[in-house]
Amino acid sequence: MTPRLVSQLLTALIVLLALTAAFFTVMLLQARSGVADHQASPTRHTAEAAPASSAESAAPGSAQAQPQTQAQPQVVQTATVTQPAPAPSASSSLPAGLTASGWSDNSTTRCAGGETLRYAGRGGGNWVTVCSSGGSMTYRGNVFDGSLTRAVDTGDSNPGAGQFTVPADPSTIVIDGSNLYVYQGGDVVSNAYFSETYIGG
Repeated sequence: MTPRLVSQLLTALIVLLALTAAFFTVMLLQARSGVADHQASPTRHTAEAAPASSAESAAPGSAQAQPQTQAQPQVVQTATVTQPAPAPSASSSLPAGLTASGWSDNSTTRCAGGETLRYAGRGGGNWVTVCSSGGSMTYRGNVFDGSLTRAVDTGDSNPGAGQFTVPADPSTIVIDGSNLYVYQGGDVVSNAYFSETYIGG
């Protein structure tokens, strides 16, 4: 190889190295320029408005959330005044077989003239009446196969409740509604039950 050829090869190698260095230099500069541009440009974010929640749309202050008030119909109450029925007379409440003076099937216990029937009881073959005249009352009984007429102790009686006390020494007769008791010494010695009674008050 001649010296001239060697010189040409060295020159070509130097030129090739210079071109290579220039190429890498340009590439490096472009890479740095791209990084700088990326850092300099701010990232834009588009803020999207969040949709209003259903709870906000139904807030109490909104017009849609307010219920519409409907007018309630007025109810007019009419009071009905009922007149009390007249009290039945004594004769209309008398049991069958009882007259204004006493039992029709027992003349012994009927009230005397001018007396008012206050009580009457009948049942089991026994008849009793209590009649009043003025401020006194009289007991008439046909009980236990015997007849008795006595004055009623008005202070120990309650005619409106059908309760009467009749002193009949040595016994005391007590009428309490449908029952008749005969007391002696504080003990009941006889009693009768009336299936039909009338309380005149």
